[in-house]
Amino acid sequence: MPVTAEDVREATREDPIIQEAITYVHSRWPVKQLSGDMQQLANRRSALCIVNDCLMFGDRVVIPTTLRSKVLRQFHSGHPGINRMKSISRSYAYWPNMDKQIVYFVKRCSHCQKAAKNPPKLPPVPWPKSEKPWSRVHIDFTGPLDGTTYLILVDSYSKWPEILPIAPPSTTRTIKLLNRIFAQHGLPETIVTDNGSQFTSSQFREFCLQNSINHVRSPPYHPQSNGQAERFVDTFKRAMLKARGEWTTEDIIERFLVAYRTTPHDLLPNSKSPAEMLMGRKLRTVHGAMKPKQVARQSLQMKNTRIPYEVGTKVYARDYRHGCDKWVEGEITQKHGGVMYDVKVNQEIWTRHHNQLRSREAKEKEAITKHVPLDLLLDTFQLPPIPPTETTKSSTQVEHPSGSVWLPRRSDRKRRHPKKLQVNPRLRRY
Repeated sequence: MPVTAEDVREATREDPIIQEAITYVHSRWPVKQLSGDMQQLANRRSALCIVNDCLMFGDRVVIPTTLRSKVLRQFHSGHPGINRMKSISRSYAYWPNMDKQIVYFVKRCSHCQKAAKNPPKLPPVPWPKSEKPWSRVHIDFTGPLDGTTYLILVDSYSKWPEILPIAPPSTTRTIKLLNRIFAQHGLPETIVTDNGSQFTSSQFREFCLQNSINHVRSPPYHPQSNGQAERFVDTFKRAMLKARGEWTTEDIIERFLVAYRTTPHDLLPNSKSPAEMLMGRKLRTVHGAMKPKQVARQSLQMKNTRIPYEVGTKVYARDYRHGCDKWVEGEITQKHGGVMYDVKVNQEIWTRHHNQLRSREAKEKEAITKHVPLDLLLDTFQLPPIPPTETTKSSTQVEHPSGSVWLPRRSDRKRRHPKKLQVNPRLRRY
């Protein structure tokens, strides 16, 4: 099970170092020199805050000691290398000496060490940089791996990969799988392949002409020219070797694709992930569950301003019947959740939303005001009697259709003149 914010919250309560740091965040940090992990937290005091009882370093949650090994295993579930695992962890978690522990953890992984790649060769001549997503894609085949051959496609702009099993690896099957991919992402401008028989056939040439695709083939016996696809094929093979025996082949491919597509890439602008470059957003993964959710202040204010109705409250209910009044009197009989109510209207039960109800308190207050004598109201507001002239009646009184007279309520608040600033050069502060 992935680590959640609740797990971090419970472990934080038992971690003495984090609890001491939380105390300093609430009060103030000591001036004296600290030691160990506490000194590293003190060096980052300006970026520390508390969110739902969890200590946060910027937008990264500080992982307690008891959960760090579990978090490392979670980050290494797709067997990424040292740099990729650091990129993943720096997006979600933090603790002192985290990078050193990641290096030590990856070097101790037997699966990773058995599938470690050879020292890098001389870099080939790079392709021109793509200016937009899906403008140039690189295609290659790999396998058979466990008896299956795979079609590999990589977008040169975003590094977004696609992996599809192909059996048999014929031209017809290749075109069918490419049509499936292009139905999701659109047609590319350029396709780069090697000189395999699937790509040199007249059928594939006709496919490119019909879709206005420029087909570029790498030189014979020089696979480095198709470096985008070749590098990803190498990464994919090592991932299959690392995870062999842990899950099924389909699960391994799915986990690998999720990890690769959501991991920040060093060759992309601002170290974005392939998903961000292609889709313009981050894909949600299980790693996001360890971050506590922050409720927007505006949402809390809106929630507090909505006053729920209790059972027995007299209300006006919205009437949607043709030819009837817009609002009818009713009474709340039952609540369903926070916004749904059963309203009794003329021996019938209507179901209404909170937005379809109005309170009837205003009518009761008006009824009380209507039966109060005019002399008593004048005494209450300390107003002198007003002669019943036509001018006074039209300007200060409003006659109700029932014949009663309403008086406008005026505030009796005593107003004080503001105190203006008197500059005194002898005073250091005001």
